[in-house]
Amino acid sequence: NDFEDFVSSGLLEFCGIGSITRKLDCILSTNLPYRLPIFLMLTNFNLEKFKDILKPDNQLLSRVKALKEMLLSDAPKTKKDIKLLLNKHSLENVLLYFEYLKATGFDTCNISLLLKEIKENNEPYLISHLKIKGEDLIKLGFSGKNLGEKLNELCLLVIENPEKNNINDLLKFNH
Repeated sequence: NDFEDFVSSGLLEFCGIGSITRKLDCILSTNLPYRLPIFLMLTNFNLEKFKDILKPDNQLLSRVKALKEMLLSDAPKTKKDIKLLLNKHSLENVLLYFEYLKATGFDTCNISLLLKEIKENNEPYLISHLKIKGEDLIKLGFSGKNLGEKLNELCLLVIENPEKNNINDLLKFNH
């Protein structure tokens, strides 16, 4: 079967997984979170089969899913691209993704500098970074799903236009 082919190919050993009979807690070692997504991408391994065989904890499974999603998309090139990644994925997962890109020969110098700039300048990329809060929108009549959608919309606005992350511009955008 496919999995036996993966075992005989040596990819499991390369990725630090080794024998499928070992429990996940026995194979958690340095850099495993880096190696598992690489393994998944190199082998186009089925995520459901991965879960059944290795029985990862929810945190590792979540990380692998996030990295697989990022690996299947185009590499970021601009601040906006990086902020959109950060909006959807944790900083830790984005950094792991950048490490994978670097390990596969992608020049990460520019995107690493852009990420550093984003962090140093406290540029907004999350709803929590908005200068307007949910309570402000509730006062304007937003509620429930509409409130969440509006906050997401405003977040996307400030990802593209960080200078608009002020209460006046964000309130204007609501009308």
